[in-house]
Amino acid sequence: MSLMSGWQYATATGDLEKRLCLKTDLPQPSAENLSPNEVLVESLYVSLNPADYKIAELGLLTKFAIGLPATPGYDFYGRVKAVYPSNQDLKLGDLVFGSLGSPKQHGTLSQYFIAPMSSCVRVPDGVSPEEAASITSAAMAAYKALAPFIKTGQKVFINGGSGGVGIFAIQIAKILGAEVTTSCSTRNIEFCQGLGAQVIDYTQGNLIDLHRENGQTFDHIVDKIGDTPDLYRFAHLITKPEAKVAQIGAPATVSGLIGLLHTLYNKSVPSFLGGAQRRHVFIVGSPNREDLILLGNWVAEGKITINIDAKFSFEDTPKAFEKLKTGRTRGKIVIAVTESS
Repeated sequence: MSLMSGWQYATATGDLEKRLCLKTDLPQPSAENLSPNEVLVESLYVSLNPADYKIAELGLLTKFAIGLPATPGYDFYGRVKAVYPSNQDLKLGDLVFGSLGSPKQHGTLSQYFIAPMSSCVRVPDGVSPEEAASITSAAMAAYKALAPFIKTGQKVFINGGSGGVGIFAIQIAKILGAEVTTSCSTRNIEFCQGLGAQVIDYTQGNLIDLHRENGQTFDHIVDKIGDTPDLYRFAHLITKPEAKVAQIGAPATVSGLIGLLHTLYNKSVPSFLGGAQRRHVFIVGSPNREDLILLGNWVAEGKITINIDAKFSFEDTPKAFEKLKTGRTRGKIVIAVTESS
């Protein structure tokens, strides 16, 4: 049996970065066991997502959801090491990017992993390893929260514009022809304006009040923050009647849980009894090959710029999670598993 290195955690209580252990004797996945819809990938770069630590910190739910011990990471850039003989889409040595779809027991923060063909595509020319690793989950979530709902010339508000998903959402909304307004803190105003968005500084007061002072009426809202339930409850004050609120995830915090419960309550209560007056949809950014190819090409063409907030070595993976959990990243955090590409 061939062995490999990888980061692993064996328990599900406490901070993930304190439980991670670098193993050098993990069993390497075998090409002989590949199914027609799988590909064996050598991991080169991994970008982190909040779900990487949120799922790992759910206690007993972690054990039942993905199993223990487990390796984190699900977005990747890597090299194809083996494919099923009948596979016509990828070949040995191809550089690819994609995702496992969600946190799994055997993640991408290891030297080798098995990825689904449905979310693994070739890297377009002109896209760097760090960019390729950063595309999938954040860009896919942003795309799915926008593309089905907006038309050219409409106005979109993105709640939380400076994080990984928010940066993609601003740019994708612009590509789709929308006028974009986003919220961010004072220090990120210039950055978000540089992406083409009008900006509301959420540190200056209640978000709904700030919107009403701004005087805009939106056709669609994307909520990446998730712990501001008043944004959904009072969305009718700042949107057109047919507008929707698309929520991407929710913080793994007490305020995030309270916000989620408020949202569910406001969805279930009729508007004449004080419930919300706009439709709310939860976005699941499940990747697929067609959309990944489109997003990758947009990056290659320069239509989407990916901001890498920080890059860490494989050995410094725990520090990368510490950085991610500050909630103050501007763009993506990437880890170089194997730098040669």
